[in-house]
Amino acid sequence: MKRLIRNLIKEEAKQVGTLYHFTNLYNLSLILEEDLLKSKNDWVSFTRNKNFNKIDRNLPGGDISCILVINGDNLSNNYKIEPFHDQKFFRERDFGTDKMESEERIKSPISSIKSYIENIILLKNEIKDWEIENIYHKQDSENTLWKDLDNFKIEDVKNYFQNTYGITVNIE
Repeated sequence: MKRLIRNLIKEEAKQVGTLYHFTNLYNLSLILEEDLLKSKNDWVSFTRNKNFNKIDRNLPGGDISCILVINGDNLSNNYKIEPFHDQKFFRERDFGTDKMESEERIKSPISSIKSYIENIILLKNEIKDWEIENIYHKQDSENTLWKDLDNFKIEDVKNYFQNTYGITVNIE
């Protein structure tokens, strides 16, 4: 009987799938340090489009250099996820294409965000020098894993996040 109930609950759970949240390295480090995903608005945005940053749009939040890959199914167990379509980003010619916005929103900060992160993608062609320098300065001066700033590279940033937070990081 317990197995039947577990199977029914599993079948009834929301099937949201993978969600993506775009940010920069500076904000990523704050998100992971605080274990909290929040925004200046009353809501946190996600998309279902992994390549959303490639769309010719003026995305809020400035530089986009990394992607949080989120388990939307688990997130939906604790937060209400609402579909959203921002009219100012809509272009009729994009309908049904990869450029179509597929946004989801949660109208509250998300605590324990690390428990929902499946992995992090660093966009090597988008990372700016100032972002790498910022991560470099977060290091512990006794940490021999780090190199001098001139030799500090994206692979070091990847290792920093993996070693500090135990989250898989990929470079694309």
